[in-house]
Amino acid sequence: PLQPTAGGAISPAKRPIVVGTTSGVMGDLKVTIDGTDVTDKVAGAGDGIVVSAPKLKDGRHVMAVSYSSDNLFSGGASAEWTFTVDTTPPPLTVNVPVGNGVNTHDVRFAGTAGKASIVKASWAGGSVASQADAGTGAWAMDGRLPEGRVAVRFVATDPAGNTTVRKRALIVDTHKPRLTLG
Repeated sequence: PLQPTAGGAISPAKRPIVVGTTSGVMGDLKVTIDGTDVTDKVAGAGDGIVVSAPKLKDGRHVMAVSYSSDNLFSGGASAEWTFTVDTTPPPLTVNVPVGNGVNTHDVRFAGTAGKASIVKASWAGGSVASQADAGTGAWAMDGRLPEGRVAVRFVATDPAGNTTVRKRALIVDTHKPRLTLG
């Protein structure tokens, strides 16, 4: 399997199931998910197949693929593996500075997200990304923001491809205040 990996997770409505195969012509192809033949839902993709199965229920599934081949080095192949369908968006919390303002261009973003999710922060002119800890879900990263009001968009993408978005507005003000005494 290429996507999801054996033991991995996927949201089939967002990402297709992709299986690497031989570079030769395949014959007698049979693809099953949980014992149900889904060969009619298979399309080719170079040296592999793509399985369209967007309505699989959340939970563990078993996939099996077998075929014969005219490849000189292999007369075919068969494999079986498990994967998990996950269609639930990951949790995402974003901690922002008190008062939503900072007096530096270098800003530390932190929070929690689904375990092993990739969290990306983006704003006009820049972006940074970090992977949430596989045990705790904690993440942190540093971004260099421009002066003024900055809209920052945070996107957490879990290993299955599900996403959660949070938006924050920050004010970056690095100018010293003026004080006039009369």
